[in-house]
Amino acid sequence: MFAIEAAVRADDVRELRCVGELDLAAQKPFVAAVSGMEPDACVLLHLGEVEFIDSTGVLCLLGLRRAVSRLVVCCISPPVGRVLDLTGLRDSFEIQGRRCTSAHSCGGDGGCGA
Repeated sequence: MFAIEAAVRADDVRELRCVGELDLAAQKPFVAAVSGMEPDACVLLHLGEVEFIDSTGVLCLLGLRRAVSRLVVCCISPPVGRVLDLTGLRDSFEIQGRRCTSAHSCGGDGGCGA
């Protein structure tokens, strides 16, 4: 099961929170949530509640990273961290913190400041 919540903050940062399994079944809802984002968008992506990620999920993350000007991952769950390490992709993402306790807990500027 997968869910993604999308919001636009007052500072125009696009905030996405993923919950559940980021896999083949999650591809359509993930793509639907990120489609139409401006190329100059800053996206704050919460992955702390992702319980499982497969190669399709990794491709979703890479596609989002290529589609927007800045992608900040607020936090990563242990399964996501493990896959990013195994694939050698951890350094491909800007990761602000390992844990998030709320939607706005990722640093003073929310992760996407100027």
